[in-house]
Amino acid sequence: MRIVFNTVLSTVPLFFAKNKDAVIIVSGSDSHEDFIKNCLPSCKKKCVDICKNYQRRIKTYRYYVDKNFENLSIDYIFFGRNKSKANTFVQYIPDNQYDDILVYKKK
Repeated sequence: MRIVFNTVLSTVPLFFAKNKDAVIIVSGSDSHEDFIKNCLPSCKKKCVDICKNYQRRIKTYRYYVDKNFENLSIDYIFFGRNKSKANTFVQYIPDNQYDDILVYKKK
C-alpha cells in the first residue's frame, strides 16, 4: 500500500507542472455509504457495528497532509469537506475530519 501511496503522491508536482490552473480532489473509494453495505457481509476484519475499512484511504491522505501541512502549505492550498456537516469545502485545518480534500497549487 505504501508503494501505491507514494507513487500517487509523487505524481502531484508533475501534474501541477503540466496543469497549472488545475485542482485535485482527493477522495477514497471506500468513503461512500455503499462501501459499508458491500464490505460488511464479507468483512475479513469481522466488523459488526462499525466498518473498520470505511474511509481508510482518505484517513491515510489526511494523516499525510496533517503531518506535512506546514511544508505542503508553502506550495499548495488545501480545503476540506465533511459531507455530514455542511457538505461544502472549507479551509483545511489539520486534525479535523474531512471526507474529501481539495488541493490547489499556489502561483
